[in-house]
Amino acid sequence: TIATYTSPSIYLPYGIATDGTVLWFTSAFNDRVGYITTTGSVTTYISDLISRPFGIVWGPDDGPWWANSLGDSIGTFS
Repeated sequence: TIATYTSPSIYLPYGIATDGTVLWFTSAFNDRVGYITTTGSVTTYISDLISRPFGIVWGPDDGPWWANSLGDSIGTFS
């Protein structure tokens, strides 16, 4: 069985990383980073510092890191 989850706040998801409890993702075309639970509950974050995020990893500081393709930068939460 395959399950898919959608949300109005997810647009062109690109990359998934996990902290062991939820799945973090980037939503490239609406400039968001967010996470989804295994039951499908979605939370996203918007900031002027998130710009076409592509790719995401779980960092050694125990937080998500992503590549901002339009900002030529790497983003994380501080």
